[in-house]
Amino acid sequence: MAISYKKTKVYFYQITPLVNSNDKVKANKSISDVFKFKNATHKSVPHLDGDLSVNSIKLIHSNRYCLGTFIYNQKNNVPPKYDGNKTEPVELEKNQGLGYDCCFIFDSKTNIIAIESKKPGPSLSSIKDLIVSNYDLPNFDFVMVITPTEYQKFLNSPSYYRIEYSISKPTNSTGFKDKTKSALGSTIDAMDAINAMNGTMIYSVGQSKKKTLLLKEIRQFVQNLLRWNNDEEFIKTLKVTGDDIDDHNSKVFDLVSERLVEEIEVEKRRTIGKFFTEEKYKQIQGLYLKHQPLLLKQYKI
Repeated sequence: MAISYKKTKVYFYQITPLVNSNDKVKANKSISDVFKFKNATHKSVPHLDGDLSVNSIKLIHSNRYCLGTFIYNQKNNVPPKYDGNKTEPVELEKNQGLGYDCCFIFDSKTNIIAIESKKPGPSLSSIKDLIVSNYDLPNFDFVMVITPTEYQKFLNSPSYYRIEYSISKPTNSTGFKDKTKSALGSTIDAMDAINAMNGTMIYSVGQSKKKTLLLKEIRQFVQNLLRWNNDEEFIKTLKVTGDDIDDHNSKVFDLVSERLVEEIEVEKRRTIGKFFTEEKYKQIQGLYLKHQPLLLKQYKI
């Protein structure tokens, strides 16, 4: 009989502190340390019909990376055994349940975590509850990571003709403008002047086939937008039209909606005797390292 495999998606997030700019460096350092799960033991937290815990922690490459597993233990509403005719209860002791594993890798240089998506399994809010219950950490959130290949194609483009971006005004626009002495600061000045909360801007060379936007300035402008987007996620749209260096055709580089998602797979079995932790670690680590050079360029803290 041929072996069949089950695939699960792996989502990439940057763990971003929700603090003011003066506390950002210290908060990022705390996140880099906490998500290595160095405590000897960890308290579980309630989740759905059971609880969520963390296990199988491995620190690798001079403790830069953490490989670990979130385990959802379903203790209540456990379905019965069924043979096609009758049902029988699944005999479980007090703390036993149905175990669902969810593996991850965390990089302390970027504070990016790549998490396997499982249903039933942990949610981002339950993972946050688990962290808060075991560690002292400033408030934080999980921010989606943009596909680094799309970003690299944008950087490799030899010519840009059009840029479109939509933003919501930052809560502290004064502090924001102090840090971004650029066209972006001028955009926020204009929003302040007319009391606008949202704005969409389009800059282009029009119908000219000879003119292009300034290459260095567009790249710097986009990098500023993406860098400060981690503060408040105020960018709603960011699209740049330019030449694709691979096929020399015009291309729209979408730098917001192209989120980074990968897949891993494990063998399907009728009954699972143990978690596929080591096999998943190998695959997730390989996927992360494939993207790591470009992630460092865009997301290094």
